[in-house]
Amino acid sequence: MPAIKPPVEVSSMARIPTRLLLRSLLLTSLMTSKLFLRPALAVMGVLATSKSPLLNPDRNIPLNKFLRWTVYNHFCAGVNRKEVSKTVADIKKMGYQGVILGYSKEIVLDHEEKLSTDESGTPQYSDKCYQMIDEWKEGTLETLRMVGPGDFLAVKLTGAGPVSVDAMAARQPMPEAMVKAVDEICIATEKQGSRLWLDAEQQILQKGLDDWAIEMMRKHNKSQTPIVYNTIQGYLKGSKANLDHHLTLAAQEGWTLGIKLVRGAYIEHETRSLIHDTQADTDRSYDLIADTLLCQRMPAGKENLSFPKAALFPRHPQRR
Repeated sequence: MPAIKPPVEVSSMARIPTRLLLRSLLLTSLMTSKLFLRPALAVMGVLATSKSPLLNPDRNIPLNKFLRWTVYNHFCAGVNRKEVSKTVADIKKMGYQGVILGYSKEIVLDHEEKLSTDESGTPQYSDKCYQMIDEWKEGTLETLRMVGPGDFLAVKLTGAGPVSVDAMAARQPMPEAMVKAVDEICIATEKQGSRLWLDAEQQILQKGLDDWAIEMMRKHNKSQTPIVYNTIQGYLKGSKANLDHHLTLAAQEGWTLGIKLVRGAYIEHETRSLIHDTQADTDRSYDLIADTLLCQRMPAGKENLSFPKAALFPRHPQRR
């Protein structure tokens, strides 16, 4: 009888076409070069705003194709549902079991457009600000419909505009318009069998975002598998205390905790004293958080509480 060969395991990197790996290597190498990055961003800024037929990618077809292959297609899944669906299908054909999609459109308002006044002259948000929340919600829901059961939707709450950003920065409760939009997104995500995570923000916004994330998990994470995940950044000195706070509330109140764990991404824009001093310190912080969740250890002083239902999504280590 011929011998039966055991199945050969294929690494995740081996599934990716060589041309895509080479493009990724080239772009990540260039983006880590301080000598190259600043002039490259300046050039991209010119191309994004140019009126010239030669420099405007919407009018210069060869330039458009070049930018799409080198930059756009590396970071984005597509410009419309057809393109995104094809990208998702291609990824799953490689053998990957799931995908992550995020709605990344953001709008910048002029200061004059942001506020209006009521009859008494009191400043209030303009109708355009609330329109931005509706546009963000619809764009996020459309993105959700492009993923399948078990896939992740990455949600950036700042994309909803000034109403969201200002309340988050002031650590105020989520505004009613945002509550309605977020509830609709969470309900649709659960109904579809998908999951969502909230992207981390800079520290001026993160504490408010954590408050909102807990409220969302408290309301929507009722089953064994969480619908909502919050992001914890391991490079922050307060990241373990933040996890302990999440764990304690989940244990006391009986909801399921979802955590996405990353190294961190805002070092250039953060207060440096909030971030671990060395890469080794960041690595230890990351490992400690992962170990706490995997080994189901409650924080010191809370050992009398039963460890809550919890799920961990560890992101690939990022550069500090």
